[in-house]
This record gives sequence, C-alpha cells and structure tokens, in this order.
Amino acid sequence: MKYKTKNEGISLLIAMGGSFLVLIMAFATLLSIQKTLAQVESLERSTRLFFATESGIEAAFYHHNSRGAGVEFTDISSASNSQKIEHLNGSIISSWTIKGRSKPVVGLLREDETVQIPLHWDNSVDPTQNPNTHKDKIGGTPNEEFYLTFYNDSADMSAADKAVLEAMTNGSVTIPNNFNFGDDGDNDDTDGDRGADGNEILIDWSVSRTVSGVGIQTFNPKGNKCKIGDPASDFICEQTLLVGKQTISPNPSNDTKATGTREGRVLPGYADQTVSLHDFMECSDSAAAGNCSDYTLTFRALLNFKDTNSNKKIPGIPYTVSGSTNSGSTKKSIPKQNYTVTSVVEENNFSQTITLEVPEKTSIGAFDYVIFD
Repeated sequence: MKYKTKNEGISLLIAMGGSFLVLIMAFATLLSIQKTLAQVESLERSTRLFFATESGIEAAFYHHNSRGAGVEFTDISSASNSQKIEHLNGSIISSWTIKGRSKPVVGLLREDETVQIPLHWDNSVDPTQNPNTHKDKIGGTPNEEFYLTFYNDSADMSAADKAVLEAMTNGSVTIPNNFNFGDDGDNDDTDGDRGADGNEILIDWSVSRTVSGVGIQTFNPKGNKCKIGDPASDFICEQTLLVGKQTISPNPSNDTKATGTREGRVLPGYADQTVSLHDFMECSDSAAAGNCSDYTLTFRALLNFKDTNSNKKIPGIPYTVSGSTNSGSTKKSIPKQNYTVTSVVEENNFSQTITLEVPEKTSIGAFDYVIFD
C-alpha cells in the first residue's frame, strides 16, 4: 500500500523566492530613482554655476567697458568685496578679476597687422570708485617716456619676455640676416624717397594725443632716409632691423637711431613744421596749444613677411613696449593688446573657474599714415 508524502516547506520557499525577487526589483528601482535625482541635482547645480560664472564675466566686462583699456582689478580680498557677487542667499559666490596691463607688453607684430597701445589708463584699484577719477599715463609731463623695441631674434629679449613670446608662438623667432621681406630684387626705387632697393620702410609708427581746445593731433615720422648704409631714419627700416634690435623712445639716450631724437610732423595743420618726438611727448612743441593728454602709440608692418629667394615665411616681428617716469627709474605697467577676465564660482566644497582673453578695442586715428615726400 502506497502513501503520498508531502514536501514540507516548498510553498514557503517559493513564496520567499518571489518576495526576494520583488525586493531586488524594488531596490533596483530605488537605485535608479536615486541616480536620476542625483543627475537632476547635478544638472541644476551645473546650470546655477554656469549662470553664476556668467554673471562674474559680465560684471568684469561692464567695469572694463566703463573705464577703457588698461583697467586692472585683481584684488578680491578688499573689505568692500566689490568684486564678489552673492547668489541664492549666499550659497553661491562669484568672484571676478580683470588684468589689463603688463610691464612690459610683449607681442608679435604680424604681417598686415596694426597695433594700437594706449599710453593712458584708469588706475582705480576698486570698482566702487568713479571711472576716470584716478588716471595714469605716459606723456605730457617731463621725464615720462615709452620704449618700443623690435627684435630680429627673440634670443635678444630678456628671459622673462622671451618666455612670454614663446608661449604665444610655440617657439623662438629668428629673422635670417639675408631676409628680403618680399623684395623681388628689381631696382625700382632709386630716387631715395622710400629708400634704396632692398632697404624699404619696414615698420611705420605714430603717436597721437588730445590737445585741449584743439582736438586730436598725430606725430608722424619724417618720410625718407631708408637708404642702405644710412642708419638715421626716423622709421624702422628692414636693413637696420636685420642688423639688430631697434628701439624708438623720446629719450635719445635710449633710442637706437644713430643721430639725434626721432623727428616728425604733427597733423593736422603742422605738416610744414618738424618737431622732435621728445617735445611732442612732453607737450612742449609749437603745435601744442594747450594741455596734452590721452597719448596713444600705433605701429604697423608695411612689407611682406616672406623671403622671395627661399620662400621662407616668418610668423612676425617680436616687440616689447614699456613705460617709465623719472628718466627710466620708475617702470610702469601699460595697457596690453588683450586683457584677461577671470570668474571663480564657489558652492560649498565645489568651485569652477573660467578665464577669457579678450582683444582690446582700437580706433585708428584719421591721420595715422606714412608721409613720403
């Protein structure tokens, strides 16, 4: 006689297995929801930080544009905290800075490029100060000078300036001593106006100023004398640069011109009078019928940056611009071509930094041109 036997606990085991499976599914669902919530929170924080960072950048732009080239606000530790913006009841703080000056300005003059550097700037150290109440400058006062130097080899620059240039160009810059700047070799300029063939005007430059009661005046170097063997030109000639670095300065002892100070004419209205750069910068020339201010230096390359014989092309001509007072004893930082804006955002233990380099706006004067007579 057979008896049926029951396996005790099978139903309980099945029930427990089902419950465990449901628990796993619920746990997975909770993890998914938690991950989604974390992603949403991260997205919300990223959005908050983005707009907070943007507010710092926009604040820096506003203060720069209200003051012009050369403004510099880099100290965010001041008691006024004028360079900090609080968001959402203080949970997010934006800090912004502007750096618009350098000592000296280091650059690379490229083909067909015109560079304009103001020799005046707002020297305020706190954004709460009214614009243009703390002015600084080069020019208009005795012993205020600038030094514009062009190099045929970046190895002639100071170690610090050379490092800045190489960071811009990814390497050193050397102009071969037989580089012809696009000269095709034709003897097409024998009258000496622009120079004997093979020694053309390489770099034109000028300085403008504002004279009270008169308006804007521009100092333009005299046009001629780029002749082979004659180092006395008021321009920068190709042959003189190939020999070595060339410096333009109102102080003859710092200028590399062979004889005397740089000379030129003042436009408009004084094209028939020759004045020295020194007198023009100190507002002591006959054309200065009033107080002089807002000096601006402009320079440009006139020739090709390609050698017709070797087809070698140079990236540009290295240069530095610096300023000083008291006959060079006090160095000054002057406006750069590009100013740097930085915005730093902090929220609890998280921070984000954005840095932008922005070209300065320039306005080329109506009388910035070369006179060939």
